[in-house]
Amino acid sequence: MLAEEFNWREVVHEVKFDREVAQLAPNARRADEFVDGTIAALSRDARVGYQIAPGSPVWMLSVADTPTATPTVVYYTFDEHCVYLLSLQLTKFGWGE
Repeated sequence: MLAEEFNWREVVHEVKFDREVAQLAPNARRADEFVDGTIAALSRDARVGYQIAPGSPVWMLSVADTPTATPTVVYYTFDEHCVYLLSLQLTKFGWGE
């Protein structure tokens, strides 16, 4: 089955996003797994995250949000065909806060 059959969006990595992923997870395999999970979720449903403000084109998705992982947020935008991964930031907010 092709992605078009499911209306999946293509995912585009901005240079800043890739640079931040490399800094966060210097182990290439771990970084790939992290990014692959984000891509899988966003390519199927870009509205899985939250708009950072009403009417803003920028959305955010909390990832690695488990009691043992560092809370991380992916910032992205999208249109009907593509998701654009803009930035990846560690956050102080997480479980129990």
